[in-house]
Amino acid sequence: MEFTPKEDPKPETGSVYVKYVTEDGKELEPESGVLVNAEVGTKYTTEEKTFDGYEFVRMDENLIRK
Repeated sequence: MEFTPKEDPKPETGSVYVKYVTEDGKELEPESGVLVNAEVGTKYTTEEKTFDGYEFVRMDENLIRK
């Protein structure tokens, strides 16, 4: 019999970035990384921030929070 070492698969990674913008696309705060190169499935949260002169309307529908 002959054996060869089995390689452990590297976990899949991804990043989550948040950008606060107005409905017409004006950036209220620079984009920031919530998770950067984290293992897929890592739990994270985003937060609703306040900006003078603006009212929170919504988060994008494609946002997935775990």
